[in-house]
Amino acid sequence: MSKNIGRNAMCPCGSGKKYKRCCLGKTQQGSSKPPSLAGGLPDAVRADLLAKQRLSADWIEKYGHVRQPIVAEFAGQTFVAVGPRLLYNNRWKTFHDFLFSYLGAVFEKDWFAAERQKSLEDRHPLLQWYELYRNFQVARHDQFAEGEVVKIDRPPAQISALLSFAYDLYTLEHHSLLQRHLIARLQRKEHFQGARYETYVAAAFVRAGFSVELEDESDKSDTHCEFSAIHIDSGKAYSIEAKSRHRAGYLGQLGKPAALTEIQADLSKLLVPALRKRAKHDRIVFIDVNVPPAEAPLMESDWFGKVAAQLKRLEEKPPPGAALPPAFVFLTNFPYHFVGEDEPLRGSAVVFRGLNMMEFRSGDPTAVAAAFPQIMSLYDSVLRHTQVPHDLLNQSD
Repeated sequence: MSKNIGRNAMCPCGSGKKYKRCCLGKTQQGSSKPPSLAGGLPDAVRADLLAKQRLSADWIEKYGHVRQPIVAEFAGQTFVAVGPRLLYNNRWKTFHDFLFSYLGAVFEKDWFAAERQKSLEDRHPLLQWYELYRNFQVARHDQFAEGEVVKIDRPPAQISALLSFAYDLYTLEHHSLLQRHLIARLQRKEHFQGARYETYVAAAFVRAGFSVELEDESDKSDTHCEFSAIHIDSGKAYSIEAKSRHRAGYLGQLGKPAALTEIQADLSKLLVPALRKRAKHDRIVFIDVNVPPAEAPLMESDWFGKVAAQLKRLEEKPPPGAALPPAFVFLTNFPYHFVGEDEPLRGSAVVFRGLNMMEFRSGDPTAVAAAFPQIMSLYDSVLRHTQVPHDLLNQSD
């Protein structure tokens, strides 16, 4: 039978692998045909395998390579496995319900209680988002009646921020990447913004099909990047740094908030120190410019023009000291804290370019895509895999 099946054809056993990487070796070692084909696969089994393959492919298309939720219902309770933990609640009807509750299982209960005793303006940003979510539920009590499944298509921006934060934390824990020191930093109001952005960036690499290797934060003998990311399909490794531009009076930062019209994009004070850190591999630097949403298209926006000019100056007139190494620079903006409490999120943006890399100087995107397929795959995932799954047991949303 092996003579009639091409080596590069899909294996007839239904495994989804090529014949040469599956049952070919078994037939060459003396078996007349793959054991799983004895009598042929029943039609129902083959159909079930194909259906599962389609569901897996659909999941990756919608949400990336994050592992699907592990969910079960028993004795009136909904159980969700997250890494080594098994959480349960009888009120979870959707994955969103679980995520809003999951945050309470990540952070210390005493910390939550202490923050709730403060005035709203003095609370940690996470607790401010929670208060908005609670008010949102109260105002829509009929929709959130017990037993009903609610899906809000365009929630207020800060509630979107809360949900995305919970999903990023879940992604890290579900892939055994959530460390205690990160949780401790997230709980500190002044460190929240930077730690939250690192959480987003690490989760984005997971969704894009990279394995993440965290650095030893206890090693203070030398500087190092946040983590390493290895592209699973190719094995290409990168050193990752993540920085978010602080703004006085926003996201837990001290000081009086500036008028939105006065907040300008700038990145050199973040990018240069990031490039000075020791890196094991080619560098990818993520920087959140943290500016109000632009009304103009991204490439015509004021903030994009400013950072593009700054990157060009860094190449033409580098700062004193050692030469800046080549790097892929991803620029993001998630301005949920710059819009009204009842407004949906707008103005989010992601763009990237290369610093000190000749492939980017021609302006030919085809040449960049051909030279750096892993980076293009990352960029595509960051743009597309922004949706948080809604359903718990039926992931067809």
